[in-house]
Amino acid sequence: MNQSLISDPFGVDPLLPKQSLLPMPQLSKGLALISSYGIIRVSGEDAIGFLHNQLTNDFTSLGDNEARFSSFCNAKGRIQASFIGIKTSATEVLLVCSTDLIAQTVKRLSMFVLRSKVKLTDASSQFCLMGVIGKENQLALSSALSSQTTPDHFGQSPWVHWSCASEEGSCHWISLYPSLGEERFFCICETPLAQDSITWLAESEWFLSEIMSGVCLVGVPTYESFVPQMINYESVGGVHFQKGCYPGQEVVARSQFRGTIKRRGFLVSCEAPLRDGQELFLNSESEQPCGQIVRAVAHQGAYFGFASLVISATELPALIHASTEEPLSLVQVMPPPYPLRDDI
Repeated sequence: MNQSLISDPFGVDPLLPKQSLLPMPQLSKGLALISSYGIIRVSGEDAIGFLHNQLTNDFTSLGDNEARFSSFCNAKGRIQASFIGIKTSATEVLLVCSTDLIAQTVKRLSMFVLRSKVKLTDASSQFCLMGVIGKENQLALSSALSSQTTPDHFGQSPWVHWSCASEEGSCHWISLYPSLGEERFFCICETPLAQDSITWLAESEWFLSEIMSGVCLVGVPTYESFVPQMINYESVGGVHFQKGCYPGQEVVARSQFRGTIKRRGFLVSCEAPLRDGQELFLNSESEQPCGQIVRAVAHQGAYFGFASLVISATELPALIHASTEEPLSLVQVMPPPYPLRDDI
């Protein structure tokens, strides 16, 4: 795949007015309260094995200092929810999940518990979830929350978990994929900070960083829209191909083994509004969508998103639009900021 790819249709389509390419956004560094995500608590003697049998990643080997990116699929391999999970004890796992999917996901997963000693609950109200952009902000917040500070190397690799305890309760850190050169973290605390003591970033600033990292959790607008590879989950540690069966495993594995993946995740931008779940179209095929937005956000007069696109639609001189109606709204396409996995 051409890693310098960017759609530049000027002079190709007479229906489009000439316009300049949108510049890359500038991230704001700081802290954001993430109300759009919540926490599912999975507890009980069989919690680890249960998740291993239901999700796309390996939970039996999950260490105390690791996080797991994974998803829960239907029988056709389509993602019903995606998670970032950490083990807090031998009998408990916390899963960060899109808030709008928590109730139905808890209900759906609970149907598979049967005789297993597992309990799933929505524990969102028991934790404060914060997003942190910038290592210096992570260090400052870590110091404010506890006398302990995270190791110097923490944040240099994604999916690392570090926890600490204080008189106020436990605190869990998760290092995420970087965005535009900035390190990013989730902080899960049992006791919220005094909100008037911190200047918080808008939640949209956090989601801009998530989009530009190329790693996005799914929500209700994209429920059952994607096989994991369609949004690059296998390339960012979200699928384990050597583990045992789980719902949709045959479809996910077949897509990888047989090379039948026709869609991938890309960064997109547009001057016209983009929204989560929105379909995108090629100018030459106005009835059949060529892709779908996973997550989008407005930023400084433009819109940025992460989208699953038919690979052939991203090859020049493809023209992708946010609408099939006038006026045509050109969507610019950029490759994800990490290499796509081509082996297993």
